[in-house]
Parts: sequence; C-alpha cells; structure tokens
Amino acid sequence: FARQGIVVVTINYRLGPLGYFAHPALTAAARKDEPLGNYGLMDQIAALQWVKRNIAAFGGDPRQVTVFGESAGGMSTLALLATPAAKGLYARAIVQSGGGWFAPTTLAARAEAGEKALAALGHAKASATDLRALPGESLINGVGGGFGPFPDGRLLKETPSQAFAAGRAADVPLIVGWNSGEDSLMGPWRPEMINAVPAEARTVYAAEAARGDEALARAVFTDRAMGAPARWIARQAASGAPAWLYHFSYVGSRFRPFTDRAAHAAEIQYVFQYWGRRTPMSAVSEEDRAMAALMNGCWAAFARTGRLDCPGGQAWPAYSRDADTLLEFGRETSLRTGFQAGRLDFQEARTLPGLALP
Repeated sequence: FARQGIVVVTINYRLGPLGYFAHPALTAAARKDEPLGNYGLMDQIAALQWVKRNIAAFGGDPRQVTVFGESAGGMSTLALLATPAAKGLYARAIVQSGGGWFAPTTLAARAEAGEKALAALGHAKASATDLRALPGESLINGVGGGFGPFPDGRLLKETPSQAFAAGRAADVPLIVGWNSGEDSLMGPWRPEMINAVPAEARTVYAAEAARGDEALARAVFTDRAMGAPARWIARQAASGAPAWLYHFSYVGSRFRPFTDRAAHAAEIQYVFQYWGRRTPMSAVSEEDRAMAALMNGCWAAFARTGRLDCPGGQAWPAYSRDADTLLEFGRETSLRTGFQAGRLDFQEARTLPGLALP
C-alpha cells in the first residue's frame, strides 16, 4: 500500500471486558446520554478523529479515508457504519469476514450480565468506584468472553443489522466478503457439533451431507457465520452507494497438501501483499504472488477512488440483488452469479426473523 502512495494507519483499542463491559453501577454513575459500555468503539472513533485532524501531515487526504478490518475488525467496521457519531470520519469501508448478523440486546441486558459475572467473582455489591479500582487482570481473566460492540442506546443506538435493514447505516462505497473455510473458527471436530445443525439442512446441503457430519456442520457454520450475512449486507447497501461482494477461496501453494479451503483470515496476506512468518518467502509461488498483486491492487484502487479498478482489467461489477454477482478470488478468479444462493437463502430464512429487524 505504501509503495502505491497510500497511507496505512493501524490502531490499538480496548478489547474484551476492558473494551465492552456494562454494569448497573456504571450506568447509574454516568451522565444522561453519556456513552458507556462500548469503550473499544469509542477508541476507534477517537482514532478516526485523530486521522481526520492529522493525516494531511503524513501525505494523506482526510476526505479519502477508508476504514477496514477483518474478523473482529470487520465487525468493528460494521459497528462504525452503524454509529452516527462516526459518520463523516471516513469515505468508504471494507469488511473482511466480519459477519453482519447481530443478535438484538440492550444496555440493561449487558449490564445485568456484567453484574452477574462480577458477583461470581465476589463483587456483588460493587459501586462504580469499586469497579474502577479493580485490577484489569481480574476482569480479563475472570468474566469470560463474548465481548464486542452492542447497542447501548447512546453511542450505538441499534445493531448494525438493524441499521442496514432500516437504511440508517452510513451510505458509503463498501466491499464485503468471506472465505471458503471460515469453519476453521470451529477448531478441531467434535461429533457433538452436529447437534447445532438443523435437520432440514441435510436437504439444502445434500452434497456436504453425503460427505459426512463434519463436512455438513462446517459448511453450515461458514454460511451462517459469514457467507449469508456478507451477501445480505451487500444487498442492503446496494440501494445506495455501490457495494461489491467477494468470496475468497484461494489456497496458497504451501497449504494445498493439507486443505482445499481458505481458512478464516487467509486472505490477509494477499490483501497486504505481505508474507511474513505465516508463509516464508521460500514457500511463495508465482501463483501466490499473482493473487496478492490482484487483491492488493483492487483494495488500493478502492482506497484511492472508491471504485474497483482492479489490476489487469479484472471485472468486478457492483452488487445488485437482481444480478447477485460476486467476484471469487480463487485458483481461477472469476465472476459468479447466484453463488450458493440456495444455501444462503436457507440461512437468511432461519436467522433474519430473530434479529429484531425493522
């Protein structure tokens, strides 16, 4: 990116319970309408405000900021798109494997969960002062996981899903997509994992079911967690500024003896055209280099202009519900129409009713 004249800013922000924690005592101590709970999101907004004030000194253009991230970074990008206070701090966005479907919740519900978690640690009657005096390690090690952006009714007034469904998300050019092997997030296979797969999925995923329970469960997970939400976000966004949908299935030369799917986060080294520790230079093939040049070139063009002028004239039309066309970055990169439509439609029908969409 830097060689192409693009300034890249990476940021730190509070994570886990230090970044997204709520408790009735903190709510009671806060001023009316004072943001609370989404401290990690506040950090990200502060970073974007810093960029707006200072990036010109580094050769950047504060009017041409692209906010992007992968996995939790993709989820954060979606949260920023749904946060009114962040609008105007960026001109476009990229969501790599960030999902798009978020269960509805409230500040009160998250505060109740925080209260129960601290009570289990022996802090049942904690005041706001008591909570702020707790060592950070006691929160990090004691209250479990599952922390991320949530509707607090103040800073983030609704889930990103609700904002996109209602047309209230920031209307900026958007790239969104997912990988073929997102099921790497499931970890090692355990037979009981099949219990999370609805019985009717065996008909929709007939080919995968024929290969066994593990293949079925992993395909369902990938579609439910990342694939179907990415397509849905592209559909919601497409009525405004252009959105582009992708699917990344390219497996690097080094990994082909072990897998035929692109694991969660596998696209990052291609987007950045950087190999690092995960893939030593001795294991990088010319095919790998070509994929990295293509993806990095597409992302760089988008960051510069908000359009997809990809290297080599690679076509990538903006997404539309009628055409349902995406670009698959694979061994043979090509446009795909109606890609896995039956599977993704199945996931939408099962999940959207539970998201409290307007």
